[in-house]
Amino acid sequence: PTRRSSDLATALSGRWTPGTLTNYITQNYAEARRLYALAAEQGHAAAQYYLGLMHMNGEGGPQNDAEARRLLGLVAEQGHAEAQSCLALMHEGGYGGPQNPDEARRLYKLAAEQGLAGAQFNLAMMHVDGLGGPQNLAEARRLLGLAAERGHAEVVAVQVMALIAIVIVVVAVLVANEIFCATGFLRYFDTCVALYHIRAVLAFAFFAVIFRDGFAQTLRSEERRVGKECR
Repeated sequence: PTRRSSDLATALSGRWTPGTLTNYITQNYAEARRLYALAAEQGHAAAQYYLGLMHMNGEGGPQNDAEARRLLGLVAEQGHAEAQSCLALMHEGGYGGPQNPDEARRLYKLAAEQGLAGAQFNLAMMHVDGLGGPQNLAEARRLLGLAAERGHAEVVAVQVMALIAIVIVVVAVLVANEIFCATGFLRYFDTCVALYHIRAVLAFAFFAVIFRDGFAQTLRSEERRVGKECR
């Protein structure tokens, strides 16, 4: 089939991605890896980046985190946001080399400042956990807001789940308080109100701990290891 001119122009401009011509040619990851390697040896940044991802994901050949880390490092030095975010992931998880949360936080910050939603999300989680630097919940909240504005899937999912969980907690607390204070409500009004506030605080605190350490952590772990999400 004839290739569309827009796809050809994209390829020639150096902005081609592995899926650009999927509809026109049969995918051959091994050949793509070989060709990327040839271009990468000549210093082509896009080739170095995509070759790094292929090494990271084991596409077209064996997985090689060390080589992926080296290649992504070359591109990250040139200010490539996606490469900076991927390299940060590898430093944070200790893939292809020693674990370095300080460097991971620095790289996430560079990518986040360029508006990369995934980096904003991961940097926010590092601020929440105090990894690679001091804990900063205010900055984490700001970064999550930025990521949400860009439609980052994990942040949107967290927001939806948080809303649902908060509604459930509020309803549960109200029902429990109503049952507990149903008898002699007027006589023990002050006591019941005090108990309501105490229970509400405890319930929200319990939810916050479970939610942050459970659901949010699960989302983070999924984001960390899937190299394809470093695009």
